[in-house]
Amino acid sequence: MAHEAFDPIFPHPTDQQMHALSLASSYLQRAATQAASRIMGNDAPATPRVVVLNDLSEGMMRSAALCQMLVDLFDGWPVDER
Repeated sequence: MAHEAFDPIFPHPTDQQMHALSLASSYLQRAATQAASRIMGNDAPATPRVVVLNDLSEGMMRSAALCQMLVDLFDGWPVDER
């Protein structure tokens, strides 16, 4: 299937931006996993701090997935020369 059918509506990231997206995805995933592990290992009741940490961890995982999705989307995609 040709790429034209799925052309993104936003510009192709530069090589530097692609690297930054990949790096951000890697860090966010690692940080979110570590935060989730600490929360799960904590037998304390769901205090406001634990709730905030859980929300932060989930947000980081979603952000990591978005960064990785953009990397995957544009990996090998021809750069528009318009």
